[in-house]
Amino acid sequence: MNNTGNALFSHHIFIFPFKWDFLPAGKTVLEVPFSERASMKKVTAALAGLPWEPSPFKIQLDDADQYHTFNEYNYFHGYVRDALALTLNEQETTRRFRYLLPSGEEKPAYEISIGKGKDNPPIQYKLIIRDILLTCYDIGVGFLAFFLENRETGAPEDILRINDFGRRIYPQFLGYAPKPEEQGENKEEEGTTEEVSPLDAPKASFLADTISLTGISKEPIKESFSYYKVAASLNGEPFRLPEHISYLLGPKFAVATRETKQTLPRPSILLSPLIDDRMYVLCYYFAAPELSATLRRFDQEKGNYSYAASDFWYSYLFVDPSLDPSCRSRPMMEKLLKRHTYDRWIEYQDPGERYQIQLYGISRYSFMMLVDRSTFTEKFLINHHRYLYFQAMALALTQRAAILRFAAEAANISEEIKTGKDIARQKRAIREVYRGYLYFTNKVYFREITPQEQGIELYDMAREIMEIDPDLHALQQEIEELHNYALLMEGEKSSQEAALLTRVATVFLPPTLVIGVFGFSNPPKHDFTQNLICAIVASLILIALVFLVIWLLNLRRRRL
Repeated sequence: MNNTGNALFSHHIFIFPFKWDFLPAGKTVLEVPFSERASMKKVTAALAGLPWEPSPFKIQLDDADQYHTFNEYNYFHGYVRDALALTLNEQETTRRFRYLLPSGEEKPAYEISIGKGKDNPPIQYKLIIRDILLTCYDIGVGFLAFFLENRETGAPEDILRINDFGRRIYPQFLGYAPKPEEQGENKEEEGTTEEVSPLDAPKASFLADTISLTGISKEPIKESFSYYKVAASLNGEPFRLPEHISYLLGPKFAVATRETKQTLPRPSILLSPLIDDRMYVLCYYFAAPELSATLRRFDQEKGNYSYAASDFWYSYLFVDPSLDPSCRSRPMMEKLLKRHTYDRWIEYQDPGERYQIQLYGISRYSFMMLVDRSTFTEKFLINHHRYLYFQAMALALTQRAAILRFAAEAANISEEIKTGKDIARQKRAIREVYRGYLYFTNKVYFREITPQEQGIELYDMAREIMEIDPDLHALQQEIEELHNYALLMEGEKSSQEAALLTRVATVFLPPTLVIGVFGFSNPPKHDFTQNLICAIVASLILIALVFLVIWLLNLRRRRL
């Protein structure tokens, strides 16, 4: 479906969540305190000289965006705004940056090319880049978000391909995929010499041939995933940031794959993806009237809407690349669609009694909206998707990322505890992680973020599907166990020092008795010289013992 009127068919947001650590040259993660690794100043310094600008929040009366800044500020509870960088004062703990897009005639674009075989031209999608945001938290997590507009096609199969192929950042697996003409035939007998690539299988399933950013630099910034063809490189680093993300973040951001051992020759921000090979997807899709009518059809006998049995709705919600869904069990599909679909407004009618469907779907990797085209959905509701629902889902995703971040910190500390070395460093690491965890639970983790009823329901649904509360409970137990271990070490240290002082007091007992025997408690007046010599000797003994005690205590403190 070609767009002759330049109308918007769909709006897509790809979110790349990650954890980050500032690592000085020659240092490993375990050698640098958590507060230093998660210092927000290091991120700001790493972005210096690049076309990123701080994006502090301010309320603007912007008719083009339907006054979204005012709406954002009032939509969320006051105690949530700090975490979302929606306060009128600059935040030290949450920083948001905006990429400065060129303003030339050529609009910056996010281009997806999907290969269709040797003799077939690739499928091309060109999405206009509306915005690129980077948000970082001083607990060592953050996300990069692409805001994209599709004004070229509204066909359901195209929307599915854009969402799935566009979100991939590396191949989920490697392998050879036989071509259709080779099925059931012996390739060797035909004498085929065509090169076999380990990217054949993923590119035949869900991996784009290339993802490019155009209109940002003189040449397209293209990722073809060719890095994964070479075994030698994979043996060194099995993951690499895709070029379209690496270019934006700049050379001071590196990839961490061996967290407890890796050192770098220069100070860097180490990134680790916190989901897998996929970015999180938010999509706002203007469906054709016949599609929305099919999804809202109600079966009186079964008591179900037809979306519960829709192949398209399943593929759209769970981000499958085609109309052939990945679930082949009808009862399971129905169960999943009922659980992951929010259908409060599925039969909404405008004052003219025309149906205006609003259908929402949430999974671990997606927040999807499907609407009928109207003035309301084109001018107002889409801004809820771009700003309010994006903020809510990004916050839930950040909470999930932070839980994974602190779980990794706890695992690293536990690994070091097993070595039995440098107990002082272990205790310091536990204290800093515990402090960061307390900040997270009080300033980033929220059970409710808005007084709006629909916002409450969607946020609760997202948190339930992401299993944030059970995972946080498990993390709490891990962190408390580490904290209790640190308290135990402190208790043992105090007991050892008390025992040492007891032994020192025992050492002081003999000279005390000597002094008593020589009569220093009641010295004879006629033998002054003898008493003076004894006093000097006793004083020297006591001074030596004092220095011995001090040396022993310092030695014990260094060992602990």
